[in-house]
Amino acid sequence: MRILYLIRSLGIKGGVGKTTISLYLARYFSRSKCLFIDLDTLSYGSLILGHKKMGLIDEILNKKPIFSESLQIFNNIHTLKMYSDPFIISKINDEIISIANQKLVELVKTNKWEFVIIDNPPSINPNKITSLLNAENVVDIFITDPISVEATVNYFNVVKSPLAINVLLLNLVPPIEKDIEEAKKVLESYRSLFDILVLEIFEERLYLYRPSRAINFESRILNRLADAILNKQKTIILP
Repeated sequence: MRILYLIRSLGIKGGVGKTTISLYLARYFSRSKCLFIDLDTLSYGSLILGHKKMGLIDEILNKKPIFSESLQIFNNIHTLKMYSDPFIISKINDEIISIANQKLVELVKTNKWEFVIIDNPPSINPNKITSLLNAENVVDIFITDPISVEATVNYFNVVKSPLAINVLLLNLVPPIEKDIEEAKKVLESYRSLFDILVLEIFEERLYLYRPSRAINFESRILNRLADAILNKQKTIILP
């Protein structure tokens, strides 16, 4: 079964909102059948949702039943946690990665996922673990803060997929007119490189990290991004 949309959050540094935006999109698309895959070794996304059990890599290493703990459901979001311990990365070899790939493909093939949202750790090749997933549409969202835009675009030029819908999301812009106007000019300069450009100001409610408080919060900008993805619309989204 082909995924309708494979959406990957990418970036070169932590703290730019990759996990927050991944979770927001997972919630937005959870009205359909949506799988959130947490590939970050720190597992912040999983922990925010309430996933405190074992990850897939740990299940493989400890010969536990696959997906018995790593796959959970929270607020209609199917959540696959990859890691339980950030230090376990030193124990992973190519064989473990191959097994994880195989199990992930099997999971996707046996479920009618319409949307798969992947929260990647900083500076990872987006094809490392999910290269075998087959999707009708691949959306790569390159997320940056105002300080690291140029470095993020350089990263995009290294890992970009010509078949993907490519998005540059300039996040955490201070809600001050001068900063917003400057950020608009920065985005405009990259119009020829990306299909969708997004400017998102800092929205405090997005960063409470408590689903019970943030679950009903609506970001007009991120909603417009989701709609642009669905409509395959080339656009620039501004406050």
